Amino acid sequence: MKIATILITAVLAAAILGGCGSSKSTNSRLHRAQVGRGAASSGSSRSTRARLHPTNQGSASTSSTSLPPSGPKGSASTSSTSLPPSGPTGGDPASFACSTSGYRASTSGSLSTTSDSFNALVNYESHSSGSLPYVSWSIELTYNGTTLLNETASPPDTSASSGNFAQWAALNQICIETQKYGEPIVYVLGFNGGASCCAIARVYYPASNSSYSSIDMVGQILKVEDLYGDIVVIGSDMSFACKFTDCAQAGAPVTIYQFEDQQFVNVTRGFPIQIANDAQKWWNLIQNPPSGALIEGFVAPWAADECELGKESQTWSTLDSMESSGSFNNGFGNEIGSKYLSDLKTFLAEKGYCPA
Repeated sequence: MKIATILITAVLAAAILGGCGSSKSTNSRLHRAQVGRGAASSGSSRSTRARLHPTNQGSASTSSTSLPPSGPKGSASTSSTSLPPSGPTGGDPASFACSTSGYRASTSGSLSTTSDSFNALVNYESHSSGSLPYVSWSIELTYNGTTLLNETASPPDTSASSGNFAQWAALNQICIETQKYGEPIVYVLGFNGGASCCAIARVYYPASNSSYSSIDMVGQILKVEDLYGDIVVIGSDMSFACKFTDCAQAGAPVTIYQFEDQQFVNVTRGFPIQIANDAQKWWNLIQNPPSGALIEGFVAPWAADECELGKESQTWSTLDSMESSGSFNNGFGNEIGSKYLSDLKTFLAEKGYCPA
């Protein structure tokens, strides 16, 4: 069990964790769409936003620190300190910067990153409570020395997954997404200390009341990245957790979110290359599973990815052949043979991956 857990976690981390970029051209969004269409040409025609699932997990916490005064695009600020020009936010980022490290829980310290004269700093302190360490932390966002946000972080919102620890067990990433006009978005990523779950992405964003609010996304191995000019949060579909096999061996398909209009929006189908890479990862594990692992936990995310790419008929043909050859006869509990395959088809249809 432990070997399978370590191997699965290592594969997921290798597929998701990566470097963060800097300034990007506004033409990069078009490039991503063109690349994506080419990668998905073997599947059926479908919108890149065919399955939009806005996710509002957690209450918004409002900072008492005011933002720079609003005004026309490029107008001068009324403050005596040079502040960013106000105007509409959204669209392609002007720049993007991250500071990433391994999960930090055993020591106290800080994470910081800078982009376009904005600096985001997280100071964290390690604590011990029972058998589990945890960190408390505060965040400060400044622009040329002027403070835009300064607050102590509230506990993470893990309400989307029952039974998880409502604390920050560790931190590992801080990012700034600077828009062409207006104040930036800040991402802070960490972990809540559960055995199989959960990573947490907290986004601080400028709210309409001239202050910063925050919202949490709970998932597995979340990571902020720049994909072809789109700043996204990459994780996996939590509904696959502990499904069809034990939690340690249950894989989950890649899920990609963008933070838009003060919420997380599922844009996975807009990134077919990442879906195809994820499908290949699971297929490799199906063909060469870790010692003692059940392939049913790898088959489920592989099938979901393939359906996302529009390959439903090929997917069912492959799985029917596998079931006929006895590949699913060693499943978990009563998820064996034809029952496993039937339950998998029903589950994928309910979750919007494959038609019924």
